[in-house]
Amino acid sequence: MASNYQKMLDGGSYHAPEIECIQRASLIAEKLESFNATPLSDQAKRHGLLKEIFLSYAPSYIMGPLTLEYGHIEMAGGVFVNRDCMFIDNARITIQKNVMIGPRCLFLSTSHSLDPMQRSVFDHAGFTCGGYGISAPIVIEEHVWIGGNVTVLPGVTIGSRTTIGAGSVVTKSIPSDVLAFGNPCRVQRSLNVA
Repeated sequence: MASNYQKMLDGGSYHAPEIECIQRASLIAEKLESFNATPLSDQAKRHGLLKEIFLSYAPSYIMGPLTLEYGHIEMAGGVFVNRDCMFIDNARITIQKNVMIGPRCLFLSTSHSLDPMQRSVFDHAGFTCGGYGISAPIVIEEHVWIGGNVTVLPGVTIGSRTTIGAGSVVTKSIPSDVLAFGNPCRVQRSLNVA
């Protein structure tokens, strides 16, 4: 039987907190702090840390500061990530080659139960410390450009060579070779990509 951690990573319903989740998040937090403190000029060290943090990593340019929880990111080479991006990476977030991500983008691979009794688990002092979650992977295909301040929700795939306009909230998958924007994000037109 799969652990809650494995259910969360693979996508599906899970219950948190679990010791495996807490241990992974703590380990990643320490390495992420080191990454964010490393100057942009020291790309070798930054690449080395990202290889330790992410599930898989090929050299890319990440401005930082970067925020994430578990390191459940698979990043192909040539990706550019601008400043202040956040990856709530309970499930896998796959970013294929040559993707450009604008500043302050948010990738949410998890959500909570709509039932308030399921989403709230309380600790001994009466504070919320977890509950049931539902995760789903996010996939950003090759040569996508995501404008600044875009939010991508669980289970979304953005097709190759697509452009997502700034400020969009991507609630559903978007096909390849289109311009899409809005809240919710919708396809506006096809792009003539050679």
